[in-house]
Amino acid sequence: MIHMPDTLESHRAVVADLTAPGAPFEMVRAEVNGVAMRLFKGAAGNLSEIFEHAAQDMGDRPLVAEGERVVTTGEAVRQARRLGAALQAEYGVRPGDLVGIMSRNRPEYLIAFMAVTRIGAVAVLYNSRSAPDEIEAAARDVTCKIAIADEKRASLLRQAGLDMPIIEIGEDGGGMFADLVADRRPEGEAVAVAPEAPAVILFTSGTTGRPKGATLTQRNLCHMAFNARLFQASGLGVAARMMNIDTATLAKMAPPMSSLLIFPLFHVSGLTTFLMSLQVGGLMSTMRRWNAAEALDIIEKRGVSFLTGPALVLVDLLDQPNAPQRLARIVNAGVGGQATPGSLAARLSAALPNAQRGNGWGMTELSGTVSAANGALYAARPDSCGRRSPILDVRTVDGSGNPLPPGEIGELCVRGPMTMSGYWNAPEATAAAITDGWMHSGDIGRVDEDGFVFLVDRKKDMVICAGENIYCAEVERVLSDPESVTEVALFGVPDERLGERAIAAATVREGHACTAEELIALARSRLADYKVPSEIVFDLGPLPRNAMGKINKAAVRSRYLTRIGEIA
Repeated sequence: MIHMPDTLESHRAVVADLTAPGAPFEMVRAEVNGVAMRLFKGAAGNLSEIFEHAAQDMGDRPLVAEGERVVTTGEAVRQARRLGAALQAEYGVRPGDLVGIMSRNRPEYLIAFMAVTRIGAVAVLYNSRSAPDEIEAAARDVTCKIAIADEKRASLLRQAGLDMPIIEIGEDGGGMFADLVADRRPEGEAVAVAPEAPAVILFTSGTTGRPKGATLTQRNLCHMAFNARLFQASGLGVAARMMNIDTATLAKMAPPMSSLLIFPLFHVSGLTTFLMSLQVGGLMSTMRRWNAAEALDIIEKRGVSFLTGPALVLVDLLDQPNAPQRLARIVNAGVGGQATPGSLAARLSAALPNAQRGNGWGMTELSGTVSAANGALYAARPDSCGRRSPILDVRTVDGSGNPLPPGEIGELCVRGPMTMSGYWNAPEATAAAITDGWMHSGDIGRVDEDGFVFLVDRKKDMVICAGENIYCAEVERVLSDPESVTEVALFGVPDERLGERAIAAATVREGHACTAEELIALARSRLADYKVPSEIVFDLGPLPRNAMGKINKAAVRSRYLTRIGEIA
């Protein structure tokens, strides 16, 4: 009888080997801004080191493909050097200056990001799906010296009334951007910046719905990149142990990393894919807009082996003719940004029996993934969000902020080198989110004695639709503007394709009239399309409230599901 090693025991041993003194992911203890933490000894000190090492070691490897166009790592880094030099010489960009980037996923986005961060400036990644009002609000809080945008988004920036120079990326690859990265342009040197210097600002929101700029440092992103590699290496190591073969042998058998870049690059998930691909010589393929048939063609043509995206993406792909055969080269498939619907999990297992499944937990303010599991580790605890990274401390606290024992349910808090430095120009919000180095996630869960993280509920009031966070307070404020509306509650209901659908329950003032069509039109005029509720109902009120006078959304949601004949 063949002995099968215990999965958790194997994972512990693999992680211990990978992080031991002299090992590739060796950890050291240090104090950063007065907070004791564990760091990766081998992590880059700043992003420019990652870019330059990639250009030196894998310069001829394809990095990103868009249609028939393929850009190598070396070409992308050289163009970033030229653009960085132009930003310095022609626009006066200096370390610490804010440079906005707003574009669909495309090679120029990656080049712009590298150019900005390698000269010590801060890349402000505007949500390319935002409406002008949202862009104006974000830019008011985070004011940039200059912006780099494709033609469509440049127009949006101007509609928002932003008074700053805009370097346009031509739709056909031309435009001002192309001139600044041309071969005749000089290549600039990288600027040595401290690990704690801000590198990127990503927009997120709390329960107020007001956009906030989460500031991630050079150290945050360098450790995010190294952390992603550790998760990959530990998964490979566990698989090798379970198969009783050498890790190096298994690594040679694995296909090269090739991914379909579904998450936008203004999401931390998109940045993680980019930095991971850059380090390992992986290829990213982009699409101008989502189309399942076109995506399948790209997956086959580019040999895509890693596929992660919102549930709707995977549902759409599985609905295509001959999907299992055309997706056969996928070795890793999973839902990102939301929980995997049970029916979709079953379809993935049936259609892609040879692909590893996984899950994880993280957030923008924590530079991405905090805990993860795939393959055998995922199968061992499929109801968890994986084991925490060895460089991060994760605990739960009660309503007063007191630490709870392992296994006790409370708010998940995280401490370590991936915790953001704070919200840009928002000291009160930062102080509320970070206490003694601990980032309060707003998610309710538990952490067991083995370091597995389990989510129980979301403290933050939001709906996750197609992988996008819809913050309820933001939508509710818009829908409450008409005088005829007295109260609004936005909530999510399960949807196999989207993950969740956003439903708004409204109560109309006596003697007034208001239609769903009017409120939908109002929402479309003020919000990005993905934030517009899929349905507005008026027959659930007066809306139930708790003892504190706040709307009880669980009760509202239950009324809605009961009305349509579903079980709450």
